[in-house]
Amino acid sequence: MSGPSLGILRSAGLSPPTPEVPLHLFMDFTNINDPAGVQALLDRLRSSQAWQSIAPPPTATNSNASIPSVNPESPPTASATTVAALLSQLTAPADNAPSTADTASSSVSAFGSSSLPATDLPYPAPAHVQPPIMKEQRDLERRLFDERRDIQRAQQEKVKMAVTKAKMVGSGVTQYEANSMTESFKRQLEKFDLERALSAWDGLVSKQQAELEGLGVPSMFVTTLTTDRETQQKVVRVLTGIAS
Repeated sequence: MSGPSLGILRSAGLSPPTPEVPLHLFMDFTNINDPAGVQALLDRLRSSQAWQSIAPPPTATNSNASIPSVNPESPPTASATTVAALLSQLTAPADNAPSTADTASSSVSAFGSSSLPATDLPYPAPAHVQPPIMKEQRDLERRLFDERRDIQRAQQEKVKMAVTKAKMVGSGVTQYEANSMTESFKRQLEKFDLERALSAWDGLVSKQQAELEGLGVPSMFVTTLTTDRETQQKVVRVLTGIAS
């Protein structure tokens, strides 16, 4: 939500195990400046059969108990997922995605405990459902893809230079030199994945969770807990179904 690379950065061949649905829920009638539209969507959500199947039953003392409660004072806990889990969410468009090593054992969607390949939806999301959350995800994916590709290109130049120097002195690149370049390149990619990509994506996840919470979407709040995100993921499926 290790050293593995992003789902969008498939330069090492990583692909998420199972597709999930991203939180691209901002449609025309869920504009923060359109309270009536937001309320209409939430009313439809709460009355839907799908929502009833995931919401806890109401109690006699709280008429709003069908909406999972949020405890803002709950202490944060460490995510049980691996770095690869979150990184694999960032899936680039199929015509641009290079390949990366399949080292991830699990992956986490932006709001769930499984993968979030933005292009691998179980059913097509309506075009009007995608902006601006989907656009934010795409833009971040593209930036991270370009940044990681720059690292790869720099490594290719280093290799070419080493080969050229070796030829000039009538020898070849030694095994030691080759191993050193390989290890250095591996460390660069791991540093990028952990310190740049993971941090950037986690920040976007939190931002989008907060925006959905601000719109009054049930169960939406900033969290890294797998159980909470699984609930959020179910809400997303319900909303996506309503919107379509």
